[in-house]
Amino acid sequence: MIRTTFPFVLQNFIWPPTRIALKFFADFEIKGSENIENMEGPVIFAGNHTSELDPILLPAALPFLSQLSPIYYVAKKREFYEKSGPLSFIYGGGFFRLWGAYPVREGLKNYELSLNMHISILHMGKSLLIFPEGGLSHDGKLGKAHGGIAFLSKESGAPIIPVAVKGVHEMSTRDFFTRKKKITLTFGKPIYPEELFSGKGEDDQIDYKSAAQKIMNKIGRMLKN
Repeated sequence: MIRTTFPFVLQNFIWPPTRIALKFFADFEIKGSENIENMEGPVIFAGNHTSELDPILLPAALPFLSQLSPIYYVAKKREFYEKSGPLSFIYGGGFFRLWGAYPVREGLKNYELSLNMHISILHMGKSLLIFPEGGLSHDGKLGKAHGGIAFLSKESGAPIIPVAVKGVHEMSTRDFFTRKKKITLTFGKPIYPEELFSGKGEDDQIDYKSAAQKIMNKIGRMLKN
């Protein structure tokens, strides 16, 4: 069962203090807001992933009570986070589910089965955040994209909004509270399924990975600006 009330309440409740803290301590800057100004769901946000803070930054970058809120997430299973120390109580736990995170079913080699919950979320007209690399980048560089995001876009018809985040890689708590780093989040122009696929017959996993890599390349160009 997909929860709708808790993610909406939690994400909007935490928005004011989060937005204020980010602006005060990290001079949080949001670029490209005009690219999502009049959009409605379903929408897939695709971002680079260099910090555990990333899932918090995107809701904070949206306008308060945005029509794209709440944002749902593609997550790993709970067991993946068991070695994350204190973070394991947040990621993969009950709070993470209430926040709007649903794990992918791994090892099935079938996008439709492994992403069935996320397909349902998009068919409900909701917003989804996915990190196409499939995990956290430990060196801050972009990795190769997995094909799931392209499958979700084609299956649901939802446009993909590329999101580039700068300034959070290896940012410590001390860096944040001493205002040593500036965080920037940039929204790119929406990319629609027809821009990613040729439309010639059925697509396979290679086609999905190729389409997803186009998204990552776009994020890479945004990070350089």
